[in-house]
Amino acid sequence: MQNWQAFQHTFVAGSASTVLSFINGDPGGDNTNGLDNIVLVDLGPTVGAVPEPETYATMLAGLALMASSARAGRGRSGSSWCTS
Repeated sequence: MQNWQAFQHTFVAGSASTVLSFINGDPGGDNTNGLDNIVLVDLGPTVGAVPEPETYATMLAGLALMASSARAGRGRSGSSWCTS
């Protein structure tokens, strides 16, 4: 009769391809242990990268420039893209 023990381990792959290795840790060629019922579960896609602060700063600068241009255009007569 085998004295089976269950082990569970969660890991995150470091790249698109990851190798899992299982090594018999028993001394001196004792191969009486077995490995059974191995299950690998795909937990779905990883969360995308968080944008760098510079990205937000650039976006806010662009929006501020657009708002400034829109305000400046209100004072001109005949502006075709900004009406109020």
